[in-house]
Amino acid sequence: MKYDFEMDFECPVCKSTIKYNEGVRGNYYLHGVPVAELTYDCHNIPFRTLCCLCADKVYAEKGYDGEYYTELDECIDDYY
Repeated sequence: MKYDFEMDFECPVCKSTIKYNEGVRGNYYLHGVPVAELTYDCHNIPFRTLCCLCADKVYAEKGYDGEYYTELDECIDDYY
C-alpha cells in the first residue's frame, strides 16, 4: 500500500520533527518503518508518543515513561 501524503510529528522530548504517513494506535510509521511509538507509564497505561530514539532512552533508564505514582497520588480530595 502506497501513501501519497506525509505528516509531521514533533517529539515532545527532543523536539525533532519526524515525517510519517501512517498512524496506528499511537504508533507512527513512514513507509512501514516505525518512527514513533506510544509509551506507557508505571502502571502500563498509555502515556505519550515519542520518537523511537527517545522512547528507547526512556525505557532504558526506568522501564516506563513519566513519574512513578500510586493510587494515593490519584486522590484529589483532601478528606480521604
